[in-house]
Amino acid sequence: MSGSMRDLHRRIRSISSTQQMTRAMRTVAVAKYSRAQATARAFEPYRAACERLLRASGGWKDEPRPVRRVCYVAVAANRGLCGSYNLELGRYLAGVLAEEKREYSVVLCGRWLRDNAAGLGIGGVIHRFELPDVPDYDHALELTRYLRDLWEREKADRVVFVTQRFRNVLTRSPGLTPFLPFGAAGEGGRDEYLFVPDRKSILPGLEEQCLTSQVYGLLLSAAQGAHGAMLVAMRQASDNSQEMLDRLKLEFNRMRQAAVTTEVLELTGGTTMRDSEAKT
Repeated sequence: MSGSMRDLHRRIRSISSTQQMTRAMRTVAVAKYSRAQATARAFEPYRAACERLLRASGGWKDEPRPVRRVCYVAVAANRGLCGSYNLELGRYLAGVLAEEKREYSVVLCGRWLRDNAAGLGIGGVIHRFELPDVPDYDHALELTRYLRDLWEREKADRVVFVTQRFRNVLTRSPGLTPFLPFGAAGEGGRDEYLFVPDRKSILPGLEEQCLTSQVYGLLLSAAQGAHGAMLVAMRQASDNSQEMLDRLKLEFNRMRQAAVTTEVLELTGGTTMRDSEAKT
């Protein structure tokens, strides 16, 4: 009996420690999710304005060319404690690559996918980007310049992002988002803006800002999905651990009560026996 009670006590202490960890991770996930969400909302007007300006300027006129090489850019989370978020993305990417008939290359963003790509059957990896849990504009700029260089040197005729499309904390789905060719140049609205000193002089910087803003928006959306998934996973883990603690504590209390009752009965029985012996 005492051994079983000791084992139960150890389990209760172990689960309590795990619960403290999951609650702390949930708090961190809430903070990072809120930060990513606030940054994405604040950045969206800028991203949309950059796209409108690029359309109005007539910039980034992609030369039509046959698509012989495709580059897939997969954005996953750094950690694996976010439910099926990373695994769904990895399996989706592996399925896309399996059906791809053209020559392809893969750029991986996020430590989890980098470490598990081989196990998922993802080949053709040409570069791995390190991203923080909440990416900043400089990381988006670095990734944009790398992808644009691939495009301009014709090492990729098409660049596609593979991300978890974020809708809300509970809803997301993996999907493809075309990036290059951009295909938005010269689509009306030119008379709405006055370019000073002229379009030609500001176009290079405008193109880079517009493309970087598209990448940054995708990275922020992926970060929201990852931290939202971790938030839900850690909340479920905390709730499940609490249910398990309640059951174990109830069982422990029953065993302790049974032990006390048994001891009382033994003492009572011993007292009765001594009284009987004394009378005789």
